[in-house]
Amino acid sequence: PPSLDGVLGGGAADCDAKARLARFGERLAACAAEGPGAQAELVGALLDNVGLDPAAALHCLSACYLRARGPLAECLSSGARLAKALRAAGERAGPIADLTFMVLRLPGGPSPEALRHTAGELWRNLAAAEGSYRWEELRPTPARAAAVKLWSKCPDFAPPGLFAAAPLAQWLAEPAGADSEKALLHKAMTDLWRSQPANTSTQVEDVVGLLLQNMGEPQTSADWLAGVVARPRPSTVSPWVCVLFAGIVATASGVAGQILGAPGGKGPAILMFAWATLYSSVLGVLPGSSGNTEAEASAPSVLRFLADTCALLSRSSHWQELTGISLNVVLNWPDAVSPGLEPCWAELARGLLLELPDAYPESALATALPLLLSALPEPVAQASPLGALALTLRRRSAYPEGLRRGSAAGLSNLGNTCYLNSLLQALALTSGFGADLFELFPPQIPASGTSASSPSPPLRANGAAASSGKSEDVRRLLAQVLTRLSIARSPVSPGSFAKATLFGLSGRQQDVTELSRWLLDTIGDVSVAGSLTEKSFGGRAATTVRCASCGHAQTKVEAFSDLCLPVVAPTAHHDGKDRVENGEPTPESTPECNVKRLLQVYLSEEELSGYRCDSCSSVGSSRRQCRITKAPEHLIISLGRFAFTADGGQQKIYAHVTVDKTLHVPCAGEAFREDDPSPEGSAMAIDDCTEDYTLYAIVNHAGSSPHSGHYVCFGRDSDADTDKAWCCYDDASVRSLAGEMTQEALNTHANGYGTAYVLFYRRRGTGARPERPRRPPAQFFAEAVLEVAGCSSAGTSGTSTSAGSFGGRPAGGGPATGGGTGGEPPTGGFGGSGGSWIC
Repeated sequence: PPSLDGVLGGGAADCDAKARLARFGERLAACAAEGPGAQAELVGALLDNVGLDPAAALHCLSACYLRARGPLAECLSSGARLAKALRAAGERAGPIADLTFMVLRLPGGPSPEALRHTAGELWRNLAAAEGSYRWEELRPTPARAAAVKLWSKCPDFAPPGLFAAAPLAQWLAEPAGADSEKALLHKAMTDLWRSQPANTSTQVEDVVGLLLQNMGEPQTSADWLAGVVARPRPSTVSPWVCVLFAGIVATASGVAGQILGAPGGKGPAILMFAWATLYSSVLGVLPGSSGNTEAEASAPSVLRFLADTCALLSRSSHWQELTGISLNVVLNWPDAVSPGLEPCWAELARGLLLELPDAYPESALATALPLLLSALPEPVAQASPLGALALTLRRRSAYPEGLRRGSAAGLSNLGNTCYLNSLLQALALTSGFGADLFELFPPQIPASGTSASSPSPPLRANGAAASSGKSEDVRRLLAQVLTRLSIARSPVSPGSFAKATLFGLSGRQQDVTELSRWLLDTIGDVSVAGSLTEKSFGGRAATTVRCASCGHAQTKVEAFSDLCLPVVAPTAHHDGKDRVENGEPTPESTPECNVKRLLQVYLSEEELSGYRCDSCSSVGSSRRQCRITKAPEHLIISLGRFAFTADGGQQKIYAHVTVDKTLHVPCAGEAFREDDPSPEGSAMAIDDCTEDYTLYAIVNHAGSSPHSGHYVCFGRDSDADTDKAWCCYDDASVRSLAGEMTQEALNTHANGYGTAYVLFYRRRGTGARPERPRRPPAQFFAEAVLEVAGCSSAGTSGTSTSAGSFGGRPAGGGPATGGGTGGEPPTGGFGGSGGSWIC
């Protein structure tokens, strides 16, 4: 019989590999001297006869890579020749694919168009060798695995006309086939998703294949699914998907039970991801206007399968997964459902959101349901069956009028973190700031309630620092904390956010004003118009220094996010001593002032003793004045209660400060010309306009130093109109303040055990931004709800024995075990994806 040695130019067939390789090198050198085509003929003969001795042929091909790369690339560019070599190589086909990738991707190699042509020939010839004209019908062979491997390394080697991953999912579902090929198929489909992010049908096809395959290692599939399911709502659904799934519902239902009990404990997560994917695909045909009559006709089978899967999860007491599925339904609530599909879809939604929680009232789903229904949008057509169901569900919501920051949850003290907790509560009460922050993390939950959303200018995350990873992390963690505060019913842990701040979790008390300035500088540049900080807290002030001798003036305009108003130093009491209780002066022993007076002093002219005029060099003749030229939406005022002592320490000023309930702030407005510091321009600007502000939050400090003592926040929602909505936020404790918050009551809270330190005012009047609904990011909202479900009972309770179409009570259901909602969100049970897959 012919031997490889004979084909390559003679020689003993039984010589060792080293000698054979040496002779082949000599033959290559001789062919190079014969002419340009001789080496290509020799390499071609080698590829055509790989099957005679695959191991020896692979050694010789490696020699070609070192000594004849051009001819080797020319031969491998023939898809027909490459297909023949891969089929003949058997188990050596994988290394030949690796060599092909190395050769064809060298500098100066074939163009992408040429590679795609080679790939087309390769897949067609592989199929033709098996008696088919469709590459989708390839059997699981080493040659197919090698072609998949080559595709995973080089996207240009994708099968021709591949617009969906259906064939790949079918290959993945085959019981035969090497594990290495299945892993490569996972990678290939993931790469396909990245290049086709809008092809939702591909995603469904992948999941169908995964449902049908024998799950040997569910963790891999769960993690992979978690990474590909987070996609926008689809607009169309492939008819192939619904038709295929309608035909395999019985098989898929049986496999679903097997997946649920798969080893490793990840079966429920896999099933949940598959459910979410299939539901997102059906959303495209629910309105009945997709134009795919075949898909619409098959959709009821998919909806029934989804309902059966919910029943399967409930019978196994997988309430966390059912909570995630319920979030998916609420956050992707359809605008309309066609009459033909409405009964099936309504049966699914009613059973999941009404019957199951009623049947198991102490389950995690029932606990989380009032919170997740807060994201349900107000129905457009309330008279329709869809609208009637939405109204019924909205009546069960914990916040039927939409998420508003009222007397909700406190924050756990993680070791002297009251300074951070008080600031977070004040920011949570700042509705406009929360709305701006949440817009940076789309998609958001649908607007609920009757509040109309007003258009706002585009938001810039952080101006020049928008690319900062640290800024992005802090904004994300802050948005997560504020989202959890908006729905939580028990203390929330700010641990992740605290670790990312300037001070971390050092265990030491810090100054809340230092934290506030660092945070606002980190999340947005106040000097950049449209940044997060500028939109909510950004103002501008012009400081003018004018010489009385020569009239020379200099003006500097700066952006600010807060104003620090010095508090007058205390004077001695009538007996020459301050009154002291527990080491601290009492309010009666210090002089009284108010915020309005402190602001007037701050904006009034002051003499600059010792200052030398740049123009006439006179000393002591200059005066300085600050004027606000742009009023912020929310004005933060820090009271300068701490003065440095001679020994370098700090001493607190215990002055009684009347905290004005309303504040009238003089502004220069547009009439002030920053390039005209003349006395005439100044006089024109001084009282040009007045902006009205209303107090909505106070951060109190008790102690002798900003780095010791205790911080507490008093406040109400910045957009609330009533004076009876004030609460005291003292770390984990939140209590409503009785009675109307009059000016006298404010003074009592601001000058009691603790003294007012940081004040938050909301701008009112025609120039203020209108109220906007609070719409947390859907992912963070989902994570917060899943946290509630994760810390609640995983079992069942109650006496119901029926849950409608969702099946009866699981056998052996025991009483619920309670749990709080504090601490960080759980990561187990969802493939490590949090709530991203829902959105």
